[in-house]
Amino acid sequence: MEITFLGHQGWRFEHAGRRFLLDPIREEIGNGRVGLPVWPARRLDFHALRPIDAVIVSHEHNDHFSLDTLAALPKPCPVYISDLSSLAMATAIAELGFPVLRFSALRPFTLCGLELTALPGLYNALEPDTYGLLVRAPDGASFLTGIDTVAHPDVLGWLARHCPVRTLDNLTNNFVEPRARLVSDPLAFKRSRAAVAGTMLEFVQKFLPRRAIVSG
Repeated sequence: MEITFLGHQGWRFEHAGRRFLLDPIREEIGNGRVGLPVWPARRLDFHALRPIDAVIVSHEHNDHFSLDTLAALPKPCPVYISDLSSLAMATAIAELGFPVLRFSALRPFTLCGLELTALPGLYNALEPDTYGLLVRAPDGASFLTGIDTVAHPDVLGWLARHCPVRTLDNLTNNFVEPRARLVSDPLAFKRSRAAVAGTMLEFVQKFLPRRAIVSG
């Protein structure tokens, strides 16, 4: 399994000559009038990333779900979304010409020869449609990303039984919440930095990653 970071929280997975993308953002975060650049600035060339056998859109927030990005993708590759995603999201993707398939928590499915398992998180009213994701290759290599979830306590037990030692863990932006409001308070940055360090340490203590990468 070969994993390529595409910026923000986007990834490309390749196995046995087949490839799928997770949360790709072509150039800008946002839909409609909202447009924020991905840092560092870049523009994905989907022709260079071919073949693209499938795409996973983890949830509806526009730093993961980009209609402009999907419109630039080759068709008719299937787009996978969670069973918690809205009908509006599914309809918008289908109207772009993509088959839409749904996945559910703790029900493994196979994509490009890799086994994927969606992992439930603690309920978050701002992101109720999000799962974490575990990707495993036949040779035992694995990749865990929380995406925008904070893992449900039961997930730790599930991982201990099914995948206690992983090749790479991905710490995402929501692991730095809550952070101090960045206002005129001179101590705000120090408090924010302390929150980042504390939540990252908590992740390491709970998940015991062998290697970890921060994104988002």
